Amino acid sequence: MGRYITELTGIVPIVEEDDGKLWIDPSRYLPPVRLTANEMEAMRIAFRLFSRKIRLPFPHAAAALRKLAVATLQASPGLARRLSEAADTLDSRRFPSFTRRYRVVMEALIAASAEHLAVRLRHLSRRRGVTDEYLFHPYCLEPYPDGDSLHAVGFCPELNEMRTFKLERISSVRPLEEKFALPESFNIEAYTSSAWGIWGKKDGKLVPVALRFSPAVAARVRETIWHESQALEDQNDGGVVFRAMVAEPLEMYPWIRGWGADVEILEPANLRERFRGEIGRMNEIYGVK
Repeated sequence: MGRYITELTGIVPIVEEDDGKLWIDPSRYLPPVRLTANEMEAMRIAFRLFSRKIRLPFPHAAAALRKLAVATLQASPGLARRLSEAADTLDSRRFPSFTRRYRVVMEALIAASAEHLAVRLRHLSRRRGVTDEYLFHPYCLEPYPDGDSLHAVGFCPELNEMRTFKLERISSVRPLEEKFALPESFNIEAYTSSAWGIWGKKDGKLVPVALRFSPAVAARVRETIWHESQALEDQNDGGVVFRAMVAEPLEMYPWIRGWGADVEILEPANLRERFRGEIGRMNEIYGVK
């Protein structure tokens, strides 16, 4: 039975209720779309990235791939096979039972975003160790490849600011009857353009970041575009100073830490002090005097 449901999901929009009941939602059909071979391959690659980076149960991704495979079969059997294989990979993933709520949360946010419905969501703050409830206007979902995660981006009317919530930390989403209007000025690309990863600017202010990399890793730093605002300054010793303007430097911290002793934080001062404190704790752990 489960296999047939999976196959049917690739053809019609089947909705599964918490009590196990299944029904078909005709409102979820979209108009036909014509894609070229290049566009189909781009979709397949995007789904492959999704399956490798976003570790969340979301069978709709496999269902979409199977529909693309059927549409592609006559024009390109090879591409259709690759699409089907990607769908099989997604379907074969096994997730712990507790991750079921991730799918529920994701589907609720997608529906609310599509219908411009406000929601009440509960989100855990790891830093403060408490769960807060927010009135939230979900504008869109945004992936964060470095964190292998998905985030809900939108507006909190009660806080009068944009917020980004990690899906894994959202415990519940309750749709409301209240409608919201998506601002014409909102553009997710523009919002995250100054972000290091996912944290967009709230007040329009950007923070200068300067990092000095040692000669041992300078070539690695130079060969990659890490941020659209980056500027590199070659040093006499063969090292390089990396400069950028970002919305929230704290989001860079795991990346900076990964360079170990081959990087020195020049600015901002608070990030430099945070790193100094961590070095002190590491010295204690490893008995370094």
